[in-house]
Amino acid sequence: MHRLYHERLDKKAFKMAIVLMLKDLAPQERAQKIEELTQKEFDIPYSRKKTLSRSAIYRWLKEYRETDDRAGVLLSRPRCDRGVFRKLTEPQKKALVRWRHDNPYRSAAELREELMAHDITSQGPVPSTATITRFLRSAGLDRRTLVRARRENGSAKVRLSYEAPHPQSIWLADTKGPDLYVQDPTNPGQVVLARPVLFVDDHSRYFTAFSYVLEETEKVVMLLFRRAIALYGVPDVLYVDRGGPYMGKSLERAAALVGCRVTHTKVRDAAAKGKVEKAFQHIYQKLETELLLHTPPPTIEQRSILQLEPTLPKITVRRLTPAVLPTFYPGF
Repeated sequence: MHRLYHERLDKKAFKMAIVLMLKDLAPQERAQKIEELTQKEFDIPYSRKKTLSRSAIYRWLKEYRETDDRAGVLLSRPRCDRGVFRKLTEPQKKALVRWRHDNPYRSAAELREELMAHDITSQGPVPSTATITRFLRSAGLDRRTLVRARRENGSAKVRLSYEAPHPQSIWLADTKGPDLYVQDPTNPGQVVLARPVLFVDDHSRYFTAFSYVLEETEKVVMLLFRRAIALYGVPDVLYVDRGGPYMGKSLERAAALVGCRVTHTKVRDAAAKGKVEKAFQHIYQKLETELLLHTPPPTIEQRSILQLEPTLPKITVRRLTPAVLPTFYPGF
C-alpha cells in the first residue's frame, strides 16, 4: 500500500485506464483483450512489477462495477501502520535463516509460529508474516527463489502448498474412474461404467456438487455447475484440467456470463488438483469398495470371534454380479 496521496492517485489513474478500456467490451472480446494485456509489459507506478495478472484486472473491473463512489474507486487504502516501524531482532534473524536452511519450504506462517514457541525468539513484539517474508526476500531465501534454484539445478519439482483466501474464491472440478459398473437405465440387463464428477471449494474443502454420470460430456458438467451455483453462488475461478468436457467454449462462455473465470491446469499436471484427487480416493475407499461387496466386511468383534472359534464358518466376502449393482442416473 502507498503512503502518499499523490502516489495513490497515480496508481488509480493507471488502473482506471485499464478498466475504461475493458468495461464496455463483450465477455469474449474482453477475455481476449485481457489475455493480450497479460502478455505485455507496463511501467506500473511505484511498483517493481512489469506485468499484470488476470485476477488483478478482473478484480479492478469488479470493484469499478460495484462501487458508486467514483472518487474513491480503485484508490489504494493508506497504510494502517503509519508511524510504526517493525523490525526483527538479531536472534530472530539468525533463527529464521537457520530454520529456512533446515527446511527451505516452510511458510512464513509456520516460521512465525516457531518464533513464538521459543523464549529467546519470542522476546519483544512478534513480527508479522509480512515482515518475515520481506526479510527472507531481502536475504534471497524466499520460497520462490529457492524453488527456482532447485529447478535450475535439475532437482525434482516441489509443489508449494496453496489455499484460496476465502470460500467461493476457487472451485476445483474433476472426473475420476471409471471404477464402478451400474445398470444401464436404457438397456435392462446391461451394465455401463459410471464416472463420478466432483466440484470442491478450495478454501473450505466443501463438496459443492457431486454426481455419478453415465456420459462425461460438457453438458453434464454444465448442469452440475449450474446446480452448484444455484445453491451456493458464483465462484471467482473454476479450476479444471484439460479434459474434453472442461475445454469446451460453451462452459467458458457460460461461466463468463455469470462472472466466473475458467482456468486450466498445465498438461499432465494432475497434482495441481490434489484436493480433488484426495477426495476421490476417500470416495473410492469408503463408498465404491463397499458398493462392490455382497456382504459387509467383518467387524472387530466378529474378527475376534473367528480367531477364538476356528470351527465357526468364516465370513466370505463376494463381489456383486453386475446385474444387482445399484444404479446411478446422470444428475442424481
